Amino acid sequence: MHHLPLVKNNNKVSVSLAMDIERALYMPLRNGMARLLARQYISIYEKDEQRNDALLELAKLDYNRVQRLLQKELKNISLWWKELALVDKLKFARDRLVECYYWAFGVSPEPNQSRPRRVFAKTVVLTSVMDDIYDHYGTLEELIPFNDVIQRWDMEAMKQLPDYMQIFIHALADTFKEFEKDLSPEGNSYRVDYLKKAMKDMSRLYLQEAKWGAKRYVPTFEEHLSVTVQSSGYPMLHCATLVGLEDINLTKEVYDWVISIPKLLHFTALHSRLMDDIADVEQDKIRQEEGQVISTVQCYVLEKGISEEEACLDLKKLMKKCSKIINEELLKPSSIPIEARKPALTLKCVAEVIYRVHNSYNEPSGEMKDNISTLLVNPVPII
Repeated sequence: MHHLPLVKNNNKVSVSLAMDIERALYMPLRNGMARLLARQYISIYEKDEQRNDALLELAKLDYNRVQRLLQKELKNISLWWKELALVDKLKFARDRLVECYYWAFGVSPEPNQSRPRRVFAKTVVLTSVMDDIYDHYGTLEELIPFNDVIQRWDMEAMKQLPDYMQIFIHALADTFKEFEKDLSPEGNSYRVDYLKKAMKDMSRLYLQEAKWGAKRYVPTFEEHLSVTVQSSGYPMLHCATLVGLEDINLTKEVYDWVISIPKLLHFTALHSRLMDDIADVEQDKIRQEEGQVISTVQCYVLEKGISEEEACLDLKKLMKKCSKIINEELLKPSSIPIEARKPALTLKCVAEVIYRVHNSYNEPSGEMKDNISTLLVNPVPII
């Protein structure tokens, strides 16, 4: 990294190589989203004087073909979201469907992974609304029975809840029934039970955070991570990706492995939790004043008696250790097929893009907006 800027500024370096170096300095290949990297490289290769024009045109045509497929998928998911009308009925909820779909094709970038993207996007956008119920709207007195209903997955019991909670649980239950119906012809509807378990765990952890926030309780750093690593949602989203996988024979052993939060998933979630909290450190202070749970960064600051800047440096070192462990877990022999482990890596890569500068999921302007336009709106010009 020390030498690359020097090479980039050398007048003898070709335009395409200089562009490639600039891209690598901004985001190393191992940390990027596959589709975004492909689009960037098309622009770089276009400047290469030794390019193969036929190959370049083929790459452009393929990119635009896949973009049209993604647009069609997003249109269908948008119709589902519009029919649910959750953000119209629950005015406090974030409307982040497009961002969730962007997340989905970052995790499952292959053209034939339509169903994993659909299951992922629908799951994460509903989880986002549930997060808003716990963080921004529900009182603790309401949240305790709300969590109880989700744990029991009892549609009759929800009649005791406020209307806005009933609206959400109806949407959640109907969507999971849709997943079961889709998977049933293959004999794979049992997979949804694992996703339900993951969703129940998310609700339980969100409730614990709400209790901490209501009491203004400051957990220890380790105590904080014991809850918030899993409540980051990454283990659940890994499960959601596997629920939708097609053309791959995944056994119940694989889903038992996922739901147990193995080492690979734990360190993927830990890496993403730390990255999120470091990127969102200023907003987390505001949320803490509003009664939400303190962030991992602030926990570390208070526990170690150091500055915020020093805490972020220490936590970035911990993130590097997480990356090393993730690579080791992906490379070592395992009875779990690589197709079932790979989403941990692509989830990490999406986190690297979303949280690189700030939490662009909560503030979807700037870089995320540009990336979505590049990937979903603007085709590659073909001259």
